[in-house]
Amino acid sequence: MSYTITKGLFGKRHVLYPCPECHSGLKSPLDDAGAADTCPTCGSKFTVPGEKELQDQKQQKETLRQQAETRQAREKEEARRVIEDAQRAKEKARQAKETAVKRTQEEAAVRAADHRSAALKTHDGAIASRHVSLTTFIVTLLVVMVVLYVVAVRPLRRELSETQTQLKDLTATVTKNADAANATARGLASLSTTVNNNADAANATARGLASLSTTVNNNADAANATARGLASLTTTVNHNADAANATARDLASLTDTVNHNANVANMNALSH
Repeated sequence: MSYTITKGLFGKRHVLYPCPECHSGLKSPLDDAGAADTCPTCGSKFTVPGEKELQDQKQQKETLRQQAETRQAREKEEARRVIEDAQRAKEKARQAKETAVKRTQEEAAVRAADHRSAALKTHDGAIASRHVSLTTFIVTLLVVMVVLYVVAVRPLRRELSETQTQLKDLTATVTKNADAANATARGLASLSTTVNNNADAANATARGLASLSTTVNNNADAANATARGLASLTTTVNHNADAANATARDLASLTDTVNHNANVANMNALSH
């Protein structure tokens, strides 16, 4: 059976094909392909064509669903990696800070020991040395802290800020894609419901048309029977009319004969 697949205004696909018996043009939803149906014109049963196209459509939908799931899983995995990288960067910054603090404390302890050692040499020189060592210690500590901030802390903070920004952007993208996927799923569910409702309505219409066709055929049979009865009655009436006309002719002939015999009898009576 030859058939054609068409696509409607809202993307719904239909099968156009002829009835195998009466060759009337028929149209069915592609979702009915492979199902049994009845021709509304001649009442013959057949199988709606287009099973291959229906399977291809189902496979395409399944492929799209799997691709969406794969994309979501990939985006979630990427987000997880970004979060882990941010945590590692944060831990690295914390360790660097702890190392710098520990190193500064050790250097401070060494300088403090040197300061105490120098203070023990002389009383006068100890006082002056104490002030100089304290000043040197403070200046050195400030320099170390500035260098540590410039070399280690500030780049780590910048990197952490950039990572957090990327994480926010990626989270927004994942959320957006998830919303789009949910909207697509809801649209597919709504479309499937609409397709099923339209299919039910089409099947109900087909059944109504088949019932109407049966009623029309029954009325046609009754009309034909009535016509045949009227024809038979007309024949009987015509036959009875012919018989009445023949009887009337016989009565007229008999009347003529009676009148003739009466005339003959009168003439005989007059002659005698």
